[in-house]
Amino acid sequence: MKWHYTNGRRIDAILSSGILKPSSDGSGRIRPAVWFSTNQSWEETANRAVRHINGSYLRCDREQTDLYCDGLFRLEIDADQPLLTWRELAAMCGMRPGDMLKIEALARRLGSDPQQWCASLRAIGRNEWNAIERWNGFTWESVEAYALTSSFATRLAG
Repeated sequence: MKWHYTNGRRIDAILSSGILKPSSDGSGRIRPAVWFSTNQSWEETANRAVRHINGSYLRCDREQTDLYCDGLFRLEIDADQPLLTWRELAAMCGMRPGDMLKIEALARRLGSDPQQWCASLRAIGRNEWNAIERWNGFTWESVEAYALTSSFATRLAG
């Protein structure tokens, strides 16, 4: 399987729209994409940074992202869904090999494996999702279909 990992601050918008939309990585070097991972536990690059009241930033680990970002969520799609690998997408965008290696080295320092990354340049609609799950602190649990109403999704996320 392949999973799109996200957090509680973003899940309501995803569930409301019913679409995983391509987004930019902020660098301007990669085309907007919907990112997935084959890592069945968690994708470390999905961890967030939070700003403290004094203006400093904390690069969160998984537990901190769970705490500060109102929970951890993932959306599952089929393993055979045709997606680009990280290197295919980087090459398509004209990224220099040295820049690719720098990004991969940083990802590994964060605990991620770039060989597990894949991406879609098109939106992925709800009809292509196999499951929506929330991390309970120990394991991934299914978010039942009745939970997809906006009021319940809001309660789940925060």
